[in-house]
Amino acid sequence: MKHTKTELGRQTFKEHSSAINARQRSAFIMFDGVKDDAMILKLMAGMGLTVDDIQHLVSLGLIEEVGGMQTAAASTSVAAKPATVSASVADSAAPTLTEQQLYQRAYPVAIKLTSGLGLRGFRLNMSVEGASSYEDLLAVAPKIKEAVGDEKFAELARALKGL
Repeated sequence: MKHTKTELGRQTFKEHSSAINARQRSAFIMFDGVKDDAMILKLMAGMGLTVDDIQHLVSLGLIEEVGGMQTAAASTSVAAKPATVSASVADSAAPTLTEQQLYQRAYPVAIKLTSGLGLRGFRLNMSVEGASSYEDLLAVAPKIKEAVGDEKFAELARALKGL
């Protein structure tokens, strides 16, 4: 099973909430919608991460199953944002997809690209992790393009356009 962060989860993480412990905070970063739970448990085994920790994050609404229902907080947050899109990659976005749908498609691609940069891409990866909306991803997209090059960036550009 794969999980991804919810808007509530991102906000809770930014606020350094005491609802989750240090081990769960560290694991929270790993939930990108690309890695499955078994892989995350294996990667975090040294820290003692358990299935119970993952279930705790799910029960608090901080992560959700990929393809699952989005949380009310996430849909409210996206609806409250203005629909201004300034980056050129979004100029030809398919009109049938909402910004939330475009974000859900592009976020895992951006995570994959930036996590593949290793230590030199750590800050960029953290910027992507902090991106909680389509606009936020658009803002960091030029930095990703610069770091990974045009060829690899093409996949993210297509996701941002809804292609």
